[in-house]
Amino acid sequence: MAVSDPPTIEGLGDYYPIMVRITGPDLARVRQEADRVAGILRGLKGTADVRVDYNPPLAGKGLRYKFTIVEEVADPVQKIKGFIELAYGQGRADGFQVDAQGDKVTITLPDSCKYDQRWFVAKYRLVSDLRTFAGVKTTRFVEEYATTEPSAPAGETHTHEDGTVHAGPTH
Repeated sequence: MAVSDPPTIEGLGDYYPIMVRITGPDLARVRQEADRVAGILRGLKGTADVRVDYNPPLAGKGLRYKFTIVEEVADPVQKIKGFIELAYGQGRADGFQVDAQGDKVTITLPDSCKYDQRWFVAKYRLVSDLRTFAGVKTTRFVEEYATTEPSAPAGETHTHEDGTVHAGPTH
């Protein structure tokens, strides 16, 4: 699958001429100004003046991307895990359990994200992306805080009067 004419994407926002300063031939002043705020220094031909541009290098320019689709993900669970990685970070979707039923999704959270501040921000982006790009109407997040019973040390047992043997020293 290929896109023959991808849309032009804006780089880093608008270019603002007000963020350009032209200074005189005082090189010490130019260096001091450039050190104060990161800018791009350019000499102006035919003069001793210097132009300091504080706009990002791609501001006001369109970007065109060429790409090749190497795999199309058809499994709804894998698609949702892909969205989790986009919102929360690459390699972070493994612990999530996903149940996709039509336009409803239930996502059970792993312990690793329950107290992670990045997750609190990422889940809103995830819900928005699932609504916008995956057609999901309902997203449910499940947080489980289960208490686990401590296990008996290996090999330790006790026997009841009726002869039954159980793990652990006592009940």
